Amino acid sequence: MRTKSVALETQLSLREAGHVVTAAFATMKAYVEAIEAAPDPLDQLDGVADVAVVGRRCTVMDVWTVQVYLFELGSTCGVELVALGESGLVRAVRGARTTASFARSVRRMDALVTELRARDPRAQVIS
Repeated sequence: MRTKSVALETQLSLREAGHVVTAAFATMKAYVEAIEAAPDPLDQLDGVADVAVVGRRCTVMDVWTVQVYLFELGSTCGVELVALGESGLVRAVRGARTTASFARSVRRMDALVTELRARDPRAQVIS
């Protein structure tokens, strides 16, 4: 599975950033669920997100997946977005109707970045 990620720092509060993500996923008609904590205690060395969700859509012509991690950083909020999916060739072999499209996932991730920047024009991409 291919991944692409982007991290932002925003002046929005954790709650405000969560509302932006929730509204964007609703507009995209995504199914949203919590990401469960990793069972490996060493994963916590990288920092544990305050909020971790995955948004996905799986229809005949629109299959994509984006993970969202929100971190409260005092007066700012860190946002990490991760697009997940497969290339067209892999989807053809495994079944395009059940395998997330990497290109569509990246477009949805970019739409989330746009929404966050619309709410906070000073939001900066940090990676």
